[in-house]
This record gives sequence, structure tokens and C-alpha cells, in this order.
Amino acid sequence: MVERISGAGRSAGAHAPGTGFIEYFSGFGFFEAYRFPGETGPVPNTYERMVEAKYELVGTSDDIKRELDALRQNAHLEWFGWYFDQGLMSWDEAKRQIELFATKIMPEFR
Repeated sequence: MVERISGAGRSAGAHAPGTGFIEYFSGFGFFEAYRFPGETGPVPNTYERMVEAKYELVGTSDDIKRELDALRQNAHLEWFGWYFDQGLMSWDEAKRQIELFATKIMPEFR
């Protein structure tokens, strides 16, 4: 399946949900939440770091299902929020993303 969730992948990071988030929240030190154990020095304020830290999940629907299943098994999640647009996608793309999530992802986690 070629369809992608959340901005069409890493290459879209500069134009997808990460852009506004990085510009706004990095000034408040929010990227400290993406610090890895044992890491020293500044945390990169980049879209790639958001992906590496599993804040931004990108890929095919199967990729997303694997990532969510790993989070469910390892992180003891109490809730989950899906933020995919932040006003940077066209209306048609936003609807497509919602449909993909509802039909390809959610059924696996009922």
C-alpha cells in the first residue's frame, strides 16, 4: 500500500504538521521531551527528531499499525491523540487522512 499517513513521510516534514509545531514550540523548550536517555547537549529542533522520538508517526498504514502496537505494548498508554493536520493540509487531503486512519488503523485497535 502506497498511501501514507501524517504528511506523506519524512520528506514532507518541512511542509507538514512538524513545521508550525517546530517554529512555535521549540522556543518553549518542548523538544526536551524528545531527549534520549544518556543524551547530552542540545536536542535537535527538527522534524526528524520528532519522528525518531515517535511523536510524529509516518509511513504506510502498516507502518503506523506497527508503531502504535509497539507503543501500546511498551509504553503503557492511558490515552492516545491523533493530530495530523494543524491547518497545513488541503481539505481533500485531510479528509483522505481521516478516512485512512478510520478504515486502515482504528479497526486493528478496537
